[in-house]
Amino acid sequence: NLKKRSEEERHAVVKFANTVLVVKFLDILDNLEAAQKNLNDQGLELVIKKFKDTLDSEGVNEISTQGEVFDPVKHEGIATVEGKKNGEIAQVLQKGYELDGKVIRPARVRVTTAATVKE
Repeated sequence: NLKKRSEEERHAVVKFANTVLVVKFLDILDNLEAAQKNLNDQGLELVIKKFKDTLDSEGVNEISTQGEVFDPVKHEGIATVEGKKNGEIAQVLQKGYELDGKVIRPARVRVTTAATVKE
């Protein structure tokens, strides 16, 4: 039992260290994607694709926001904007990511609020 518990603790420490490192790399990916929006360079696009493929192979996935309803577990609401329905994601300000199904960085989003009619 001691050997099994020691192995589990070692695995947990390695997993935590990997998560910290991945979160730091996500900031670099954000910067590369921002540069790509301005430069529209094929070489940079290949680097970004390789970067994303590597993260994907390690179990890191982008949190879906397209057409989603605000979920406080996966999304961090930064601001609200007027919309047709309450709680829909209007705009993504920063992409969010999961590692093996656990949120390591929530997506920062603007959320819609329905306009109220004043009499």
